[in-house]
Amino acid sequence: MIRPGSAYRVNMELTSHAVPIKSFDYNPTSHEFYWTSPALGVIGRYNVDLGQRSKNEVWLSGIEKPDQVVVDWITGNVYFSQQSSSTIVVCGENDEKNPECAHLCTVPVNSITLMVLDPREGRLFAAGFSRVRSGYPRGAVYPFS
Repeated sequence: MIRPGSAYRVNMELTSHAVPIKSFDYNPTSHEFYWTSPALGVIGRYNVDLGQRSKNEVWLSGIEKPDQVVVDWITGNVYFSQQSSSTIVVCGENDEKNPECAHLCTVPVNSITLMVLDPREGRLFAAGFSRVRSGYPRGAVYPFS
């Protein structure tokens, strides 16, 4: 059920590229969606307040197959992982509004499959799996603070 006055509309495109979006998250304080495109190697940004007047912008490029993305709406930091990688990178904007990134942590898995952030508690959760020779993959959820 859609609440009355909702801005939901079927024709709202977060990206006009003809490639799939792997992950997205929303910053409720800035009203911006962040999304990843592994095929393009980018994290994009879309401002919902500007609506049709807004263009999808490439927020960060040159990433090898970005996968999961989460936004800390308190600090404004953006966290992302890459396909077939166990590292998490954190990015923030400098005074010129350009992203600056740093390696945050390495999760003890072969591949990160999902990330969830609790900004109020300052906790990041990462789920992933490791391949086991001649067996089933092992998966786990890891908390970071």
